[in-house]
Amino acid sequence: MKEFEVEITETLQRTVVIRAGSRAEAEVLAEEMWNSEEFVLGAEDFVGAEKERMRWSGDKFLHRVRNF
Repeated sequence: MKEFEVEITETLQRTVVIRAGSRAEAEVLAEEMWNSEEFVLGAEDFVGAEKERMRWSGDKFLHRVRNF
């Protein structure tokens, strides 16, 4: 039996409201809050997934095939 690599990427997404003086400040605050784990995304935040199959010719990597 051969082995094949298949890469699966899941995307989690959530919109949060940040009170700030500007959009730039809100983005900085949101990143700080995310880094300090004030926002922890889970299964309820799932918005999609992609699959990629690695294409090989012998030992030579050719390319990836997305969402096969």
